[in-house]
Amino acid sequence: MDVCVADTKKSRLLLFLKEYYPLLILFLIVFGLSFLASTVYLDDDYFKSVFELDWNYDIFAFMNDHYHTWSSRLIIEPITVLCLEIPLLWRFAQALITTLFAYSLYRIVGKKNVFILLSACLISLIYPLVYNYEMGFVTTSQNYLWTMVLCLYITSLLIRQYRNEKVPLYSLILALLASLYCTNEEVMAVATLAIALVFSIIFYLRREKYWLSYAVLLIALIELIFALTCPGNQARYDASVASFFPSFNDVNFFSKIAIGYYRTSASFVFADNWPMILLLSCLCILVLINKKTPLWLKIISFIPALAVVTFGLVIKYVPSENSLCDWVWNFAYAIENTRAVPDMSNPAFYIPCLAFTIILSIVIVDIISLYRFRWKGLVLISILMLGLGTQLGLSLSPSSAFTLAFSSLASGNVYTHRSESFFAMPLLILSILLIKDIMLCQNKKIIYSFSISLSLITIICFALYSIDCHNVGALLI
Repeated sequence: MDVCVADTKKSRLLLFLKEYYPLLILFLIVFGLSFLASTVYLDDDYFKSVFELDWNYDIFAFMNDHYHTWSSRLIIEPITVLCLEIPLLWRFAQALITTLFAYSLYRIVGKKNVFILLSACLISLIYPLVYNYEMGFVTTSQNYLWTMVLCLYITSLLIRQYRNEKVPLYSLILALLASLYCTNEEVMAVATLAIALVFSIIFYLRREKYWLSYAVLLIALIELIFALTCPGNQARYDASVASFFPSFNDVNFFSKIAIGYYRTSASFVFADNWPMILLLSCLCILVLINKKTPLWLKIISFIPALAVVTFGLVIKYVPSENSLCDWVWNFAYAIENTRAVPDMSNPAFYIPCLAFTIILSIVIVDIISLYRFRWKGLVLISILMLGLGTQLGLSLSPSSAFTLAFSSLASGNVYTHRSESFFAMPLLILSILLIKDIMLCQNKKIIYSFSISLSLITIICFALYSIDCHNVGALLI
């Protein structure tokens, strides 16, 4: 009997490894590369020093001080200092989170296909490395990548329940723990609350007894109320206003949103933004292979991809003086240097906004052309708009709206910010959903060619990320 049970467990393990071996490879790659990352860079060094010198390793005194003077993130920050004290713990967890990222993307798609799983693994590496190291690998990744991936994991389970798939009890318990962590970050608390609310309404209307969405909804609501009433958040807001933009409270709501839209436009069109490039490339391929798409739309569909590649890659990496990108970014840095509301009539302000609006419009037209107004098309557009809305909502924060990143490339200043990840993540989710349809194409040459191209793109962009990371001193080499 024991032999039969052992054989059964062994066969299950072999079947699991046979299906998910790319995830194991991804984990080993990220875990190995994590040893090149410095854990004493910028905020990592600051948090570690404060914890050790100011609070003498007293985690409760540290949390009490931060609650009153800095932040409501009383789950995230203790884990942060623990990882700073034990870097190996962060390296293991970072590899695990990246693997969970790929796994969640794969399960959201809902189609068992090795090419889709490999694509999900590659996409997890296309997530910009700068979003992880900008203020220190440990601090930045835990506040942004970890919270978004855990929210994505919860969403993948809710989607599986929506499909009436069986979800193991241990997965549900892990989802509850994940919700406690991800909703401890304010933006993700709002996002998780919205997702849980939508699924709760759906399950209620369908009379289905799935309790996960209700539990996550309650946790997100409690965490959000806690964040709004935490004295440390107000203290940090006041400090950010004084430091970044003293007249911030005098700027009206629409001007803040306009600045956020300009900032997003510049970051996703006039910079090497690989999530944007990947999404536009996937759309181009689908439109091209779709026989029902008219020729004029196929031609127009190439405009966004060519524009982003030209402005984001060619102009950036080809040395030139007084280029369009320099013109845009000089205006952007002027906002930072003067701490003043930008002149919105300046062409350097509205041209990026116009370019981004045209690109978004073509993307929406492409999605409607491919899926009409069926559910999938509406879901894709909703994900895109919710991602953009989240990004614009960050402009209501003085630090997110007006802080520019440091110089990172020898060729010039690079405007990056970890908060852009809140729009980059939806772009990657959209990409894997489009890749699913590419992989369902009957033409094997297209599938193999796309897979090879995606692999090459991942290698190139990860190499460029590493160069950026090395130039700012965030690597140990």
